[in-house]
Amino acid sequence: IIDRKKNIFRLKNGEFVSVEAIEEALLRSELVEQCWVHVSASLASLLTVVVPNKAKLMRLANTFSVDGDLVTNDARVLAALVEDIQTVAKAAGLRQYEVPAGVHVETAVDDSGLAFTTDNGCLTPSFKLRRSMLQARYKRQLEALGSQ
Repeated sequence: IIDRKKNIFRLKNGEFVSVEAIEEALLRSELVEQCWVHVSASLASLLTVVVPNKAKLMRLANTFSVDGDLVTNDARVLAALVEDIQTVAKAAGLRQYEVPAGVHVETAVDDSGLAFTTDNGCLTPSFKLRRSMLQARYKRQLEALGSQ
């Protein structure tokens, strides 16, 4: 693995993962606008927080005849989103342990459709993810995903 030292983490099973490479691969999904991959030494798999592309997620929801307000609450839409993320990850050549096992869909976005911004402290001024801030912000959701 070639990457910045601060972006390489070790999983519970001893495997090392480069989170920036995984995030870059997941962003290839047309349904994903932003994503952040969480790694914990106490977990054998990755978790991710995904900000969906609202317009494309609405198109997907229309295939299931789901109303716009209920898109992120519909199990079929969320399952299709997770399946797309996993398909994109595998197509990008990610190993099984690099494919996120848990996905939290963030629906609280600003006017531009983004949840991670410099204004809320989730991005640095150079638009890199502030991992410690994201970890604090999504602690409860990550704990729920990790216990599943």
